[in-house]
Amino acid sequence: TMSDVVVVMNDGRVEQAGPPLDVYRKPSTAFVARFMGATNLLPAKVHGPDVVKVGGRHPVRLPSSAHGKVVGADIILSLRPGDATVLTVDDTAPASPDTIPGEVVFVRDLGTTFECFVDCGLDEPLVASGAGRDHPDVAQGDTVAVHLPPDRCVVVAA
Repeated sequence: TMSDVVVVMNDGRVEQAGPPLDVYRKPSTAFVARFMGATNLLPAKVHGPDVVKVGGRHPVRLPSSAHGKVVGADIILSLRPGDATVLTVDDTAPASPDTIPGEVVFVRDLGTTFECFVDCGLDEPLVASGAGRDHPDVAQGDTVAVHLPPDRCVVVAA
């Protein structure tokens, strides 16, 4: 809100420069993604021309920022908590596309906002957040799925 251009530096080197919203929404590195705010950093492998496998096993449609990456390439995706959605799971329903199954480890209800931490078998719990009125009806120990919209995932390392 205070500038037209943001320059993020790391160890005296420019990591990324640009309009604040562009740098926030399309970070070029994991450092920039974390510097600009909360983010989920998801290890993935390019599995085909249109698919990545998050954590080596969860297929998600390939984000546009990964087009041109070589099949088999290891990448890291950045996804802001506000862009992830926690879905309740019915054991008889088929898995939704672009979702990762997991178990709720913690829900932080802050009244007007919430944060839901989900263990999806990755290095860190996946965090989804949103407005308090959109709070999913989940509690610690519940089995859920986290939707990762491909248009909101950004490749920050290859």
